[in-house]
Amino acid sequence: GCNAWAASACAPGQICLEGACTQPCSDACTEGELQCDLQGVPQTCERAPNGCTVWMSAAECAEQAVCYQGLCRQLCSGGEIETCPKGFICTGLPEGRLCLPREDEPVEPPEEPIDDPIDDPGAGEVDPIDGEPATASVGGGCGCGAAGGSALALLVAPFALAALRRRR
Repeated sequence: GCNAWAASACAPGQICLEGACTQPCSDACTEGELQCDLQGVPQTCERAPNGCTVWMSAAECAEQAVCYQGLCRQLCSGGEIETCPKGFICTGLPEGRLCLPREDEPVEPPEEPIDDPIDDPGAGEVDPIDGEPATASVGGGCGCGAAGGSALALLVAPFALAALRRRR
């Protein structure tokens, strides 16, 4: 048995951890960072008992969701007009069409009405999801909340392009 504790030095390059000499570890990630593993499972960077950071897997995403930037994101629902829950916007990404948090503020309607549909095809339209003024999504919206479904704009677009070509 052991009658008394004795101090002993660890070999060069080793550290003392919980009373034993061991190799030092290195951080695998930045604590709090998120990612998706190769199978699409969300992971969070956490500090392990040895003092270094490691990737810890969370539960797999539900059937109608995919991992995007370390979080499970709901797929856009619907057919031709895709929708998302309030506060989210349908966004086309390589991972699929996902509902991402709406980050941009609603576009304020112009003070004076604009009659030219070429200059402002969605002016005055209301988002069918949240009832707010329609917004444009630079991030590649797919029909939910991005002034989607303006049939007039689709009808007028070919004529506008033809007029622009004639001006040149």
